Amino acid sequence: MKHYILITLFLLTSSIVFSQTAKEYFDMGDSKYDLEDYIGAIKDYSKAIEINPNFADAYYNRGNAKSTEKGAIADYSKAIGINPNYADAYHKRGIAKLDLEDYEGAIADLSKAIEFNPDDADAYHVRGMAKLALEDYREAIADFTKAIEINPDDEWAYLRRGLAKSSFEDYEGSIQDLNEAIIMFDQMDFSNDDREVGLSLAHLVRGLAKVSIDKFACADFIAVKGHSKILRKYDSYNKTFLEAQNMMYEASKDLTIESKFDEKLKKYLLKTPDKLFLRTAKKMCKYCRKL
Repeated sequence: MKHYILITLFLLTSSIVFSQTAKEYFDMGDSKYDLEDYIGAIKDYSKAIEINPNFADAYYNRGNAKSTEKGAIADYSKAIGINPNYADAYHKRGIAKLDLEDYEGAIADLSKAIEFNPDDADAYHVRGMAKLALEDYREAIADFTKAIEINPDDEWAYLRRGLAKSSFEDYEGSIQDLNEAIIMFDQMDFSNDDREVGLSLAHLVRGLAKVSIDKFACADFIAVKGHSKILRKYDSYNKTFLEAQNMMYEASKDLTIESKFDEKLKKYLLKTPDKLFLRTAKKMCKYCRKL
């Protein structure tokens, strides 16, 4: 009996130390993550998982620290397998799938995240982005609208809803959303990369929407030209601006340019997105001066 009690005490003590040690590694990983030492954080989270293979939060945080979407998805999936109600893991896995252009998969995961957390504005926003990529404009607008209801300060939701409305040929509604987005981006600190990217994109899409309903749009195209030059100062210029270019290209390629624009300009709007953004603005500015 005495021997049995000693074994029981040993197992209980080992279990406590076991759990504490996993938590210690987890906390160390969090500290390194906060310092942007992602490699160190991954090592600590991995050690926590090695000690406690059912540590869902460790898988989730390790997924956040990973630099590749596929690696992150594997960890988020493991976290969900341990905790099927893990809303944040569904949310992050949905974002990773969106980045991999698995739009249907992203929508499925973000819908689960919303099921568990109906007040997650960003989940609605990102799901709207996936629907926008699939050209499901009506549903994308509904998701951006819900995101704005929950978080009225989301300037990107206004911008993307404006883009979706423009693609849906609701040009007046698009202009209203882009007006709001431009006000919000303009109020940002000048050091914020989003300010210049957002203003460039919002002005350009608003300009294209105005053109489609015969409204004067030159001020918007001139603004694009100015903000595009400022953007080149930022380290994140290439990646962020390419996203803006691609979004703008999707907006412009489906718009019907009225007859007052010549055929050369129509063809110019349909050029590949890597050359389109700033040069289109310059072309528009030259055209405006002829009016």
